[in-house]
Amino acid sequence: MNKKKVILISGSIFVILSVFLLLIPIAHQLSTNKKIDAIEQQFQDFSKEETREGKLKRLKSLTDEYQTYQKDKGTNGKLAETYSNTLSEMKHYFTDNNQIVLKDNTINELQKENNLETLQTKKSNLETLLSTITQEKEILSNDSTIEETITKIHETIEKMNSRIQTITEEQEKRAKVHYENEYFTIDFPEKWIDKWNVRKNENTEGNVTYFVSYAGDNPSFPMGAGIIDIHVFPNATSYSAKKYPDLKLFGITSKNEKVYLGTGTSGTVIGEKGGKLTLK
Repeated sequence: MNKKKVILISGSIFVILSVFLLLIPIAHQLSTNKKIDAIEQQFQDFSKEETREGKLKRLKSLTDEYQTYQKDKGTNGKLAETYSNTLSEMKHYFTDNNQIVLKDNTINELQKENNLETLQTKKSNLETLLSTITQEKEILSNDSTIEETITKIHETIEKMNSRIQTITEEQEKRAKVHYENEYFTIDFPEKWIDKWNVRKNENTEGNVTYFVSYAGDNPSFPMGAGIIDIHVFPNATSYSAKKYPDLKLFGITSKNEKVYLGTGTSGTVIGEKGGKLTLK
C-alpha cells in the first residue's frame, strides 16, 4: 500500500514537473511576444512624432533600453533582433533626411551660380544641418554614413565659401566701374576706376540732367578727358527741339521716359571706347 502511495506521489510530481517544464518556454515566448509588441508600439509612436527632436528622444529611449537588455540577456534571440531592426529603421529617418537636406542645398554647377543670396541661404542651411548632425552624432554613432555625410557637408560649405568670395570680389570690382539710377546704368572700362564721375541736376522744367565725366588716363595731361550730359524726360515732361537743339535721342526706357545725349566735349565718355549706357 505504501509502495502504491509512493508511486502515485512520484507520478504526480512527475506530471507537475512536466507541465511546469512545458509552461516555462510558453511563458517565456509570451513574455518575448509582449516585449516585441511593446517595441513595435514604440516604433509606431516614433513614426507619429512630428518633430525631429521628438523622434530623437524616442530613438535614444529605445537605444538605452536595448543597451540594458544586452547587458542582461546578450544579443542573441528574437527580441534582440527586433530591437536591432527597429533601431535601424529609426536611424534611417535621420540619415535619409540628412541626405535630402544635403541634396537640396547642393548646387551642381556651382561656378555658374551668381546669385549671392541663393548661395548664402543654402550655405546657412548646410551649417544648420551640420550642427544638428553633430549634436545627434553620439546617438547615431554606429551608423557608417554619419562621418561620410559630415565630410561631404564640410566640403560643400568650403566650395560655397570660395564661390561667395569670388562673387563678392567681382561685385566690389564691378561697383568701382558701375553707375545706376532709376532710368539707366553705365558700365565703365576697368581702367577708369576712380577716374569717372556722375553728377545729377534736376531742372525746373521737370527733366533731369546727368553730367558724366572722365578725368583721363593722365590728370596732368587731360587730352583724353571728357564730359557728356544725359537728359531724361519723364512722362510728365516734354522735349523741345527748339530749347534743346543739340540733343540727340538715345532711346526710351521701359516706362516710356525719353533719354537724350548732349554733344559732350573732347574724349569719348559714352560709346565704344567709353562707358556702356543701358536704359532700364
